[in-house]
Amino acid sequence: MNATQLAGTIACATAALACASRRGVRWYVPSAAFALMVVDLQVQGRYAVRTIVENFLFAHGLAAANRRPFQVIVLIVAVVALAWLIRRFARGPGGLREARLGAILILALWGLEAVSLHQTDHIMWLQAGPILLGGWLWIAASALATYGALFGRGRRR
Repeated sequence: MNATQLAGTIACATAALACASRRGVRWYVPSAAFALMVVDLQVQGRYAVRTIVENFLFAHGLAAANRRPFQVIVLIVAVVALAWLIRRFARGPGGLREARLGAILILALWGLEAVSLHQTDHIMWLQAGPILLGGWLWIAASALATYGALFGRGRRR
């Protein structure tokens, strides 16, 4: 396990446990999203999905040399879907909004790596100190959810 995977594992496990500590049904989905990311960081499932997607694209001629129009369409659809998800599900009282937003962001980062739009891969794989930029984004999404779970209104002290 490299430093980026270790940092992501610790951050996502912390967020999963913080959300689970709220013990409300509404907190199950954010907790599960982060727990699944912990598992994925260990088994690298997003890269298996990437291989399946790439094989599909090659089989249908969508991964040819001029794939930029296809990538732009995929990116636009992904941004619109992400905006809809945030508007629809990133709400709730007592820190739940932050936890749900963090979960949506962690799932979006997973999807971004799984689909692999090459130009975005270059950004995610930039070295930013001891870990890659993608790892810092995992930490940020996890920190948002952890903050919401631990310090949100309604939390018993």
